[in-house]
Amino acid sequence: MDRLHHSPIETERQYGQTGLPRRLLRHLIVSHGIGVGSRVLDAGCGSGELAGYLSLLGIDVTGLDSSPIVIAAARQTFPKLDFHLTCSEHDILPPDRLFDLVIVRELSLYDQCLASKETLGMTARLLSGLRPGGTLVFLTPTAVSDDSSTHTTACYRRHLSGFPGNATSMIFQNGILQQFIPGWLSRRRAPSGHLLTGIQIPSLPLKRSEWLRHAKSAAAKDNRPCCRQADQSTAQDIHSRAA
Repeated sequence: MDRLHHSPIETERQYGQTGLPRRLLRHLIVSHGIGVGSRVLDAGCGSGELAGYLSLLGIDVTGLDSSPIVIAAARQTFPKLDFHLTCSEHDILPPDRLFDLVIVRELSLYDQCLASKETLGMTARLLSGLRPGGTLVFLTPTAVSDDSSTHTTACYRRHLSGFPGNATSMIFQNGILQQFIPGWLSRRRAPSGHLLTGIQIPSLPLKRSEWLRHAKSAAAKDNRPCCRQADQSTAQDIHSRAA
């Protein structure tokens, strides 16, 4: 069956497997001008459910993940789609393809400090895969809990500040999209929903080597730990004092 001639039942079933709110998906697609034939990179694609849904909409989607197991599962479930295994040390993006939108979700490399040279280097590689004027978006679940494993808005904004472009932060709370004054959200715990922190790159093309140079400069300029690493250091310090 051609991807542009699918049944409503098939589309609805595939949407349900994405695990993302409908209004959030609509925002990602509509606000970035994504339509039939647009190219989207799903970085942290897991087993490919979102890629499969976007493909049904006529979007040219590529999946990326660091787990060989989930990539194998994605290729088995969606054999006609393009999935790649990635790591921070290699340039794994298709060399002949530029994307209109890069969505970064649950890519394991970003579990560590966002100020590290590894995470900055990966973002540089992803940004180099965008067409001029394209957008990269970090899509992160948020929750009201003391043991939340997600980074704060400040972490993402600081991470992206080392690269040229226009950064924005938004949050979907209970299905409602809200935009905040820069810095306001970083002083409060993010409510349940999804945090979107993105950067639209300049219309002037940059080579991959230039993006990597920005990453290297950002890592050298500000090596303070981000929220998670700072929390770990504090916990270790408290434990040492108690001992």
